[in-house]
Amino acid sequence: TDVRAILPAGQALYNIDCDDYAPQLWTFTTDGASTPVGSPVGAGICGAGGQTSPFDGKTYFINNLGGSTALATVDLATGEVTTIAAITGAITDAWQLVITNDGSAFVSLNQNFYTINLATATTTIVGSMAPFNPGAMGYDYLTDTIYGFSGGNVMKVYTIDRTTGAPTDTGIGGNWPVATCLGGGIGLASPYGGIAFDSNGIAWIRADSCNSLVMAFDPAGGASWITGELFDSTAAKYAAPSDYYSQTFFIAPLAQAKPALASTGNNLGAVSLVGITAAIAALLGVVLVTSRRQRPQA
Repeated sequence: TDVRAILPAGQALYNIDCDDYAPQLWTFTTDGASTPVGSPVGAGICGAGGQTSPFDGKTYFINNLGGSTALATVDLATGEVTTIAAITGAITDAWQLVITNDGSAFVSLNQNFYTINLATATTTIVGSMAPFNPGAMGYDYLTDTIYGFSGGNVMKVYTIDRTTGAPTDTGIGGNWPVATCLGGGIGLASPYGGIAFDSNGIAWIRADSCNSLVMAFDPAGGASWITGELFDSTAAKYAAPSDYYSQTFFIAPLAQAKPALASTGNNLGAVSLVGITAAIAALLGVVLVTSRRQRPQA
């Protein structure tokens, strides 16, 4: 495995079960070895797009309740799922979720791109991503970039304009890797569902084929590696080969962005620069006036 496909120290991978124990939270290593976190608390039959917010540190995901979808959070210490609200507004269903450094949140459905309010789950159309229809989406908080990935084994990677929804082809091409499945057979990897970027800028992708493959991807050069497949390493819930299905990957913790000053709405750096500049100007003015008023001693 390439050194880039090693998770940075201090970060952990998580997913939400879409199989027999939904919405069970799991933590897993890069080879897919999974350990359940707590017991399923809260409703849900499958999690769709999810992300730990770089703004407030909470982990949000789209929760499929069977006939409806809701915005929810999951507690990474206990596995408890808390519903925020049913998704409403421009759409009542959603597929992928991304949250940016400034706390803005977006969801996708088919070829369309929307904003979503993380307090109310209300959605508003931003624009069309056509002809692109993402199988998966993710946010690189180091470069402040939203990525979209087409489903299928052919690599098609786009960046998404958050103001219009317009996709831009990165030019990365070729094919995703081939994997040997735990349950037997060969799988052609296809991004579908969760994508989480680590603090090295590597994307960890939940890939279709087999059951749920773990794949690493370096957007800087387009290299990708299959590192494993999700399986219950405790064998407490799933018997051998213990593989199970998920659609949601996320990483925590993330370095959190510092919000603007509440009293002014200004960025601290800008306030400091303006304040320092004004102070220096005032000081120079005082010195100049004082020097002009001094008279030579007799």
